[in-house]
This record gives sequence, structure tokens and C-alpha cells, in this order.
Amino acid sequence: MAVLRKCICCGKEYEYCPNCGKNSKPAWMVTFCGEDCKELFNIVSAYNMKLINKAKVQAFVAEHDITDFQKFENSIRKVLEAASDSTANPEPVMEMQKVSAVIPEPIREFPHEKEEINRNHLRSSLRRRRKHNI
Repeated sequence: MAVLRKCICCGKEYEYCPNCGKNSKPAWMVTFCGEDCKELFNIVSAYNMKLINKAKVQAFVAEHDITDFQKFENSIRKVLEAASDSTANPEPVMEMQKVSAVIPEPIREFPHEKEEINRNHLRSSLRRRRKHNI
């Protein structure tokens, strides 16, 4: 059964069911009505994170012939309008840094902790036996 959804980029309503087997549509259609909206959202997100500059946003807008920013949701519209302002100086783009994962040493049990646990277990079992006169 198709569910009526609303695109987070343009606000258009469309039908999509992620559970229907007959639907051969991609999973990203849960959020976006089409591939253009998905790509635009990715471009706007990259611009907000300072991974790309205004020139790349402007190139995307020109390539996809996007002229009416009013048809997009408020957050997307604000970024598009800010990026289309050619009078402002271009912002620096953050450089990607390679992050290496630090794998911690495995935690080993210390012998004295294990002995303490066994001692506590023996004490509690002795208390239970005394309590029940076993």
C-alpha cells in the first residue's frame, strides 16, 4: 500500500511504500520525490558544512536550470538565495582530513578481580545456607 509522503526539499507530495515488493524504487524515495531533489539536498548540505563553495552551488543551479527558489522548502531556499548572491566574497572551503581509527586494546580481567567476585559469591551462598538451615 503506497503511503503519501512529502519531499523534504521541494514539499511535493508523492506516493511511495518502502515495504511493497512490487516497488522497484530506491530507498532514498522515503525522503525525496526525485533524484533532482536528492542531489540538490546533498549540494546544499555540503555547502552548509563548508565542503564546497558558492561557485559549485551556482554551477549546480545553472546546470539543473533552477530559477524559482520559492518552490523549495524554507531551509533550502535560504541557502540557495545566499549562494546565488555573487557580490559576497567566496568562503573558504574546509579541507578534508584523513582520520585514522584508534582500536583500543582488549580489556583483560585481572586475577584479583575474579577472585573477589568468587569470594563474594561464596559469601552470599553461605548466607543463604545459614538462613535456610541447609
